[in-house]
Amino acid sequence: MVQINITTQGELVARLDQVPARLRAAVKEKLQGAIEAAYTKAVLQFSAGKYESTNEVERGVEEQGSLAIGYIEPVTVKAKVQEYGGTNWYEIVPNKSRFLVFLGSKDGAKVFTKHVWHPPVPAKHYIEQALIAERPELEREFALILPEIMR
Repeated sequence: MVQINITTQGELVARLDQVPARLRAAVKEKLQGAIEAAYTKAVLQFSAGKYESTNEVERGVEEQGSLAIGYIEPVTVKAKVQEYGGTNWYEIVPNKSRFLVFLGSKDGAKVFTKHVWHPPVPAKHYIEQALIAERPELEREFALILPEIMR
């Protein structure tokens, strides 16, 4: 049986040590499909195009010994902060005008300022959520397909 684990670093890990060598390619192919589906959910659905573009998150499947590791990894600072959260307050300053302009939260009046200190961004865990959502389907597929192939 293929054991599927999800790590906290945004990986789906399939143990291949109990899978015959001739079936490993099929398992890796299924894992690649699951990674692509999770990537689509993470980047295109969970973040809804607000935070990451397709070049800010990498994905793939690697084999390391008896493990097939499918990963989705944020590679830019912006993508990492959205997944793991920020650690510090940071300053926002205007770059195309002299002032930042936004609506006040209480009265809706326009606020003009030269800078804002923004609190740390909370973690969104959009990649982890996508991998967790994909795991049951992947386990179902392996449960159906492997017994037939192994005959």
